[in-house]
Amino acid sequence: MSIPAANSDDYFISTGLPIPWNRLEHALHPGEGFTDGAQKVGEFFVGLETKLPADDLLNTLIYSGPPAEWFERLLYCMLDIGYPDLLVAKQVLRLRCLRRLFMRIEAGLAIAPEEAEIAQMLRKSTGVAVARDLLSCAYGARQLIGVLARQNAIDDAQRSLLVNLISAEVRALGFRINKLSDSVDVYNLKEMARVLPVIRRFDENKTSAGVLAETIRRGRKLDTPQMTFVAALKGDTLEKWLVSLSRHARLVPLCEVLRLQSVKMVPTRSLVALASLCRWIQEAAGGESSPLRWISQALSIYDQNRFSVDVGNALPALRDSIEQSGAWIDGTVVSGSFSDKLYSQWIGADGLCRPLHKPEEKQTLEPEMEIWQIVKLNISNDPFIARLLDNSVFYMTPGVVEYIALHSRSSMVLSKIASLNYLYAGAGNQNVPAALLKSPVTIPMSLLRQFLKPSFFSPAHLRMLLSAAVSEMRHEVIDEIQAYLARNG
Repeated sequence: MSIPAANSDDYFISTGLPIPWNRLEHALHPGEGFTDGAQKVGEFFVGLETKLPADDLLNTLIYSGPPAEWFERLLYCMLDIGYPDLLVAKQVLRLRCLRRLFMRIEAGLAIAPEEAEIAQMLRKSTGVAVARDLLSCAYGARQLIGVLARQNAIDDAQRSLLVNLISAEVRALGFRINKLSDSVDVYNLKEMARVLPVIRRFDENKTSAGVLAETIRRGRKLDTPQMTFVAALKGDTLEKWLVSLSRHARLVPLCEVLRLQSVKMVPTRSLVALASLCRWIQEAAGGESSPLRWISQALSIYDQNRFSVDVGNALPALRDSIEQSGAWIDGTVVSGSFSDKLYSQWIGADGLCRPLHKPEEKQTLEPEMEIWQIVKLNISNDPFIARLLDNSVFYMTPGVVEYIALHSRSSMVLSKIASLNYLYAGAGNQNVPAALLKSPVTIPMSLLRQFLKPSFFSPAHLRMLLSAAVSEMRHEVIDEIQAYLARNG
């Protein structure tokens, strides 16, 4: 491996990943989707391409022995194809939330005012009156999606039907998410660990379905699957990339998975689920096991939305997980179809593969690790994070409120932090005021102004804060700090 002399010092490290990989080490966090992560990884390579070739960068990473979980996350980012419109349409047009709502109405059960509004809007826009009507509507809508996928035109009435059905399902799903979030006991770590992954998956579905509705409403073409990371390389073709990587024996396995994914375009969630199955097979056999090997096998057994693999002697250890997921067992061959099942049970709470544990070997995280995992994985669930801030177990864990202040994009959450002194005061939360000032989110100046005094910042500290974070701060915050410094030297 050749390393440019000018950058040799970058490779001397004491902890963590080597420079410049340490930038990406902290940028890819568990609460972020793989699609957003793929964009970051692409920008990382593009930003360094004139200094360090991709093959040198990746060789350095592999040689450094990156943490398995972080490396697995990186691989999914590089292999991500987002949420293809056809896959999203197929899921959302099952209309599960709407069917549940109409069945409750027909059974005479009480519904919330927001649910009644959803049902009324749908009746007015589509003529749907009972749950049975939804089934025929859903069938017709799926046929229309097929027409759009073939790039044929549909008329305005048909387009309106599609948009109204999907939008109503999105609203019903949003109501269910809020209801689940409100019901979570923020003082029970075990309950949160069980329920929150479900809420997060629902929220991802809601977001992607909302994007689909807007795509159809505007008359845009449905997207075709593409690798988000490759698109972010800005001009570099995957083939050019692979030629460079294939010259290094250590990078050949990575080349192979990139090449396979470029052909098979396995939806990321399906890839993670299948990689879990492959991980279990390899761990049960007691042989070499690594994220690259799990993912490589998962790609090889995936075939047009189906999979089939002989698990051999590993079957007894896997049987319960396989049967509960709805996969088929024929002898020692396990098969399944992602047309019928999502196999979400095979995906871990952090969005990565689940490890294989026998019942007596199951382990729980240390309480502080659980706290951090809950916060990081659910940072975008604003109502839940706001409620979490009421729990002293969380706000008294050093660094947790600061992390929320730095990564939340909710004005409601950040305003709550700025309003309650126990969230921004004390040794464990001493960096929270600076995080709030640096935030690009619109926090009322009336709340931020309280931090501009010597008990929080000296003038020298404010000047350093301005010079280090001026690109992140809102203009009104910068103006306020500069005015304070002009008055107080």
